[in-house]
This record gives sequence, structure tokens and C-alpha cells, in this order.
Amino acid sequence: MCRRGAVRFNLDVTAPVDIDGLSLAALKALVLQLLNRVVVQERLIAELRDENAQLKGLNGRQRIKPSGMEADE
Repeated sequence: MCRRGAVRFNLDVTAPVDIDGLSLAALKALVLQLLNRVVVQERLIAELRDENAQLKGLNGRQRIKPSGMEADE
């Protein structure tokens, strides 16, 4: 039974790669992959903090919308 909004964890995590034998290109690819993963996790954390604040009755992060007063170019 899966709850709405439940977080699923990837339990099929592979063992770390031995980076000593990797080429420069492979190391760069690995760094990019890890940076992308960090970005995804930071977004998720921000969403969860906002949801947590809403559930606690706080305002959460302010959403600033365009005022429409900007000059058209």
C-alpha cells in the first residue's frame, strides 16, 4: 500500500566505482552525474521544507509573481 506523497528510496544502489583507474573523461562524466543528483536532491529538500511549513501552518517560502508593471520591449 503506497501513501500519496510517499518517498521511495532506491535500495539497488551499486558499490562505488574505483575512481583511481578512471580516465579524465570518465571522471568528468561522474562529477556531472553527481552534480545533477545534488541539484535534484536540493529541489526535493526545498519542496519538502515548503510542504512541512504549510503543514505546520506557517507560510513557507514566499512566491513572488510578476506585477505586470514591467515595460514591454
